[in-house]
Amino acid sequence: MITIIIADDHTVFRQGMKLLLSSDERFQLIGEAKNGREALELIRELSPEVAVLDFSMPRPDGIEVITQALALRSSTRCIILSMKDDLQTVRRSLDAGARGYLLKEAAFAEIADAIVRVAAGKIYLGAFQESLDISTPKTGCKLTNREEEILRQVALGLTSRQIADNICLSHRTVETHRFNIMEKLDIHTSAGLTLYAREKGLV
Repeated sequence: MITIIIADDHTVFRQGMKLLLSSDERFQLIGEAKNGREALELIRELSPEVAVLDFSMPRPDGIEVITQALALRSSTRCIILSMKDDLQTVRRSLDAGARGYLLKEAAFAEIADAIVRVAAGKIYLGAFQESLDISTPKTGCKLTNREEEILRQVALGLTSRQIADNICLSHRTVETHRFNIMEKLDIHTSAGLTLYAREKGLV
């Protein structure tokens, strides 16, 4: 069974999701939260396989929850549920480290499919899948050993200056390597690089 937490500031929505998830033998709901702070506590304490997060819940919102969860080096994969149907918001969510993005109007069957796919390490964008070609890094772009080492240290939360000191390079050289890594992978945030590094077993 896939362990799940849900976080949404609307009680009726949480109750509905709880009822639907409990009726599906593939899932085990182990916690629910009404705001971002509670969601982070559940992620830290329970380490669910998947967290289904409301984009606009308070203190903090879904994107910030994902960012902080990655900083904690949590293994939980996060899905954003939102009323926002613009591509910019989807991009923001994915750049922050979300593994799935669905509109709240989605049927439960689609939400369930997204949970299963995300738990298996895939990215699920639903209606946005064909519109965005950012669900996976660029293929055919192999990182050098030096780039992999720098990526690993970025994923560990080190700054470019700290990395430079660790591997005896100049700060400018590390920044150049970091830029090249982002261009090769088509990933342009530290959170995204951290997620990629973890999936590749670098950290």
